[in-house]
Amino acid sequence: MRTRKWLLIGAIGLLACLLVAAGGAGDAQPAQARALWGFTPTPTPTNTPTPTATLSPNMITPTATPPPNLRITQSAPGACVAPSGAFVYTILVENLGPGAATGVIVTDDVPAQLEVKEASATQGTVTIAGNEVTVNVGVLGVGYSSTIAITAQVKSNVAPGAQIENVASVLSDETYETTSIAEVRACGLLPEAGTGGGTVAVTLTLVLAGAALAVLGLRHRRRVVYNE
Repeated sequence: MRTRKWLLIGAIGLLACLLVAAGGAGDAQPAQARALWGFTPTPTPTNTPTPTATLSPNMITPTATPPPNLRITQSAPGACVAPSGAFVYTILVENLGPGAATGVIVTDDVPAQLEVKEASATQGTVTIAGNEVTVNVGVLGVGYSSTIAITAQVKSNVAPGAQIENVASVLSDETYETTSIAEVRACGLLPEAGTGGGTVAVTLTLVLAGAALAVLGLRHRRRVVYNE
């Protein structure tokens, strides 16, 4: 009985030593000790860095460009032009803004009573097809302009006093067609009957006037003679 008692006390003492040793080893090697005793270690959460916001470039909303304002004006001689006489149409195209104009084209269909002799422009390419004058101005910036000069001749068979109306127009990729009108009056009062009709009529009038003056002169002379 005593032997069993001492064996039991020895076993209890051995178990206590093992527990003390396991506790010390647990402080030195916590992971192994806990695994030995059946404990699953709980991982300590690490500080996760907070992602910084990525700055995106400023988004600029495009605004509509306002259309240009094209103005066309033209001038012609204030005095009348005699048949077979030449004169110049001056056409001015201006961009008043606020935006640039592209694809600017000026067209002038010169009236049939006239004959186009030549044309020029301070900006643009000039094309003459019969009586139609076309100027491809191209790009016209704000504040810029193009001056077009068209030399025309009044045909000899145009009736004196006739009003000749010329219409010029301009358009672009951004604008509708805009027109301008200028008038020229053919000189003369007597109607003509062809190329030399006016000269014949004037000559006949002068002859008749001279004859009338001669007759009046003869009558006046006879009266003076009779009175004497």
